Amino acid sequence: MIDAFTLGGVGVPEDVAVVGFDNWEVFAQATRPPLTTIDMGLPGLGRSAGLALLDLIDGKPVEPGVRETPASLSFVSPAAQTAFEFAPKLIPSR
Repeated sequence: MIDAFTLGGVGVPEDVAVVGFDNWEVFAQATRPPLTTIDMGLPGLGRSAGLALLDLIDGKPVEPGVRETPASLSFVSPAAQTAFEFAPKLIPSR
């Protein structure tokens, strides 16, 4: 996507912000500019799923439904974090 923007003459991050998903650190650091990503906390998510599976195997009840796990933004560069913190000031309140 970043390449498509660049080839189309759209500057990243000057004209558009791009945020990755899953916080795959190798990819996030290899992109130019470095990519801010959403860290889904996959180790905690996997642990929760594994514990639920073990409970099911043991015949214990497991409550059906959606489980919420915390997510956070992972900034590869301090400039990206500064821009993120500054951006709400640019959007007029309704």
